[in-house]
Amino acid sequence: MDQPGSPAVLAFTLALAAGLAVAVCLTVSFASSGEAVTQEAVGQDPPYLSPDPETVTREEYTDPGIDVSAAAAADAQNVRGRLRAAAFTERFDTTEEPAALVASVTDELSARAEALDEQHAQLLATYSDDEISTGRLLRELVRQRAAAAAHRRLADRVEAAAIGSDAVNSSRAVREQSEALDDEILALESPVTDALADGQVDPRTTVYAQAGTDTLVLALTNRTHMQRQATLRDQREKNAPNQFIQEAGENENANALAINRAEELYGGDNGAELSFSLPPFDATVYGVEGSTIGGSFVGYLDGATTNIFHEQQTVTMSDVPVSETLTDTSGSLKLTVETTITTGPMRVSVTSGGDPVEGAELLVANQSVGTTDASGRTWVTQPLAGATVRVTVDEETVTVTLP
Repeated sequence: MDQPGSPAVLAFTLALAAGLAVAVCLTVSFASSGEAVTQEAVGQDPPYLSPDPETVTREEYTDPGIDVSAAAAADAQNVRGRLRAAAFTERFDTTEEPAALVASVTDELSARAEALDEQHAQLLATYSDDEISTGRLLRELVRQRAAAAAHRRLADRVEAAAIGSDAVNSSRAVREQSEALDDEILALESPVTDALADGQVDPRTTVYAQAGTDTLVLALTNRTHMQRQATLRDQREKNAPNQFIQEAGENENANALAINRAEELYGGDNGAELSFSLPPFDATVYGVEGSTIGGSFVGYLDGATTNIFHEQQTVTMSDVPVSETLTDTSGSLKLTVETTITTGPMRVSVTSGGDPVEGAELLVANQSVGTTDASGRTWVTQPLAGATVRVTVDEETVTVTLP
């Protein structure tokens, strides 16, 4: 699939909801199935794809550091990927049956893509069941990301060889299978995982993780920006028919129905511009990207469920509107918490006698999330409702409970 923002996208303009509006449940019915397909609208600004809070089984903050073993495993995957790609090129240049070689390797790629996707599903279920630590989850995600990149390298090599050879007549089939990983969650834009894999993480920050059996939300804040990714695997059905195609009548365009669905999920009235990317061949994943207050987002719409199943975004935290300011004092110590939206950015400030307190350790939901900077402030990911924010300085403790 052409990624959002590529030259192949079909651009259209729609509006994103202004302010941090409460999410609204939208229902779209399809005559082909007779069943209503629902999903909470993410038409808020910024749009945040989130699972139903009742399905969340785990919520944690953790140190973002990736240990040496994880980095070594990722590097090994990259090396193996380059070697496999090089070995294929050598075999392709010397074989007397290039079409058979391409078909064989393409089948292997397809099976490998399925295996990678299943590994990701199993990892989320294992983490949701509290069988592994958050650190282990992040390390495994980095390893899987490297494996997906290695797979993509070989797939690109096979596709290029097939298209450039007169002896291979199965270019469409090759492209269909080599593009398969582009529809897999591991291959979609995931800024937190990428930042961890690249080592581009401020050691003073924490990673927020929220999970259910089939869902995962990761968020990472630094001094100025928040990176966030959300995955709802249960909203992706790879082998089901495309509902937009089935619903389209003789005078309707299936892509127009998909655009209308994107408008419902990301719609509003402030005139932000979005782009829409069409799936190749018989694939069912549509990409939607656009701007929000303070940043940008990319969402992936599954034609089978007609719902968003993966979303990534980056926002400038200070540009996200504050929904509520909460304070608590004890003697001269004051704690101020500025909230936005659940799993969005949240600013915490600590002062003593009106002066900023540097190095104050903050606890959110009874977990350490770092310390305040020289201005007495820090940004963290806002947790689910009802959590507490607490700081203790010189035996004085202040606590704020989130609504």
